[in-house]
Amino acid sequence: MSAVSLCSVSYKISGAEPYALNDLSTVESILLGAAQTAGLTAVSSAHHRFEPQGLSAVIILSESHIAAHTWPESGTGYVTLTSCRTLTPCPDRGGGGAGAQAPEGPAGDQLGDHAVSVRGDLRVGETLRGSLRKKRRYYTVMGRVVLKRRDQGSRRFVKREQWRLIDDDGRELWLEIRRDTNKVVLHEPVPVQPAIDPLSLEVGWTRKLRVRGQPCTVEVTNVRRAEIDHETGAIDHPQGALTATTCAELRVVDAQGSMSTMVVDAHRLHAREIYCETGLSSSKQYRVFGRPVTRPWWIPGFVRRFWRWFPAAISGTNGSVWAPVFWIVLMFVVLVLAELIDDDEGFFPSGGGVPFRNRSVYGGGGGGVGK
Repeated sequence: MSAVSLCSVSYKISGAEPYALNDLSTVESILLGAAQTAGLTAVSSAHHRFEPQGLSAVIILSESHIAAHTWPESGTGYVTLTSCRTLTPCPDRGGGGAGAQAPEGPAGDQLGDHAVSVRGDLRVGETLRGSLRKKRRYYTVMGRVVLKRRDQGSRRFVKREQWRLIDDDGRELWLEIRRDTNKVVLHEPVPVQPAIDPLSLEVGWTRKLRVRGQPCTVEVTNVRRAEIDHETGAIDHPQGALTATTCAELRVVDAQGSMSTMVVDAHRLHAREIYCETGLSSSKQYRVFGRPVTRPWWIPGFVRRFWRWFPAAISGTNGSVWAPVFWIVLMFVVLVLAELIDDDEGFFPSGGGVPFRNRSVYGGGGGGVGK
């Protein structure tokens, strides 16, 4: 029997939010995202919770496994990826030490980088242009729902924004901006049979369902209830007006063993639909929407909107009528400034006629008096 060569890469995560390290769905989504980024195939998972806090989670891969161990009380964790493929470690973002602190990719985005919380940088009614699944798309921003819930660990409120989008095919998509983890997630509708009622789900609930027409095993990994803080724009609640909602996170495993994360939410519940999740880094936001869709909390939204509008307006690329007005005003300002700084009569003589400069009668070359 020939020996198999294994490659293992480990990262230390420090300075993370305790509630994120103690949330199984967040940790598992990090591991799944890391596996997908490395081009590896997830086949199953296992986990164990410790009391009063902390957990260990492992995703079994076709190529080996990826595991995480967390210590929420100290804000630290370790992620280890073992594979029969050759792996290239990410550079150490922490600037030293034995392991990378807050590594690149999903783990760093969700656990390590909480110094600046983000907000959605969208406006109801605007149109976004980008590419999704190798197809050009247009998205109209219809409205926004802000959800809040109290975290059990820190006892503080955690907010998430959910933006309702309609694409050029009439599909309803949702863009979720998680202020607690600075993560942007695109939710795309997926047909499921039979329909799932999130209000009746509990953690551990498992069923055989047809997802995208294929037989799959669906397991509930997390159920959370949140208040609807406020809404703007056109938000359609199929079940009528709501003040709170229930969201269930699902682990979906198909017949080939491929695993993915999906969600079902009471406030946007449509018959026989759940939503698959796709994390969007900054580069993916540019590709899907043509620009970033978040901003740091301390930058007012109107400043970012003006910063995007101004170059397009003065260049005329967005068809704005303000482009010629801007250049006319700019030329006028330049002429006025030139008039103010001119030390003689300037460009516009007060008496009319042709402007000229007085010439001294005292010549310079011969030293005599000029005529």
